[in-house]
Amino acid sequence: MFWTFVEASEVASGRVVVAGAAGHHLARVLRVRPGERGVAVSNGTEYELEVVEVAGTRVVGRVVGERPVQGEPGVRITLLQAVLPNPDFDAVIEGGTAVGIGRFIAVQAERSVARPAAQRLARWQAIAGSAAEQSHRGAVPEVVGPVLGLRRTRWRSAPRAAGPTPSYL
Repeated sequence: MFWTFVEASEVASGRVVVAGAAGHHLARVLRVRPGERGVAVSNGTEYELEVVEVAGTRVVGRVVGERPVQGEPGVRITLLQAVLPNPDFDAVIEGGTAVGIGRFIAVQAERSVARPAAQRLARWQAIAGSAAEQSHRGAVPEVVGPVLGLRRTRWRSAPRAAGPTPSYL
């Protein structure tokens, strides 16, 4: 059984079309075949699918059931993490996604040795997406940053969250 995220535009008339990189992954890597079942998640809804067509890198599924997303924790948690060397920070995002972190903020701390390139953000977002699929999350966590230091950040109380929230959130 597969689990994937799709755009709302890919869901219509009781069918879900998975194309692009996700379609390639399903068709060529996982080798799904007609008759197999899986779940596609879009805009807070889980669609249970039965694959009806696999053509190239496009997979078409018939919706056999739908329900509100169930794979999300009741409390949204934001993790501010100092930037670590690449494999270590990647592991933080992967593990944090699996346990329910809803947002990651990479912080370029004053003493951080790692200095990530701009394209690292895209990699971190891809890792969060992959980890969300593997752990059957209802949404892909947001990954932002790196944000430069927090020394001068003013903390304020968030109206819907317990505890302080930095003013740039």
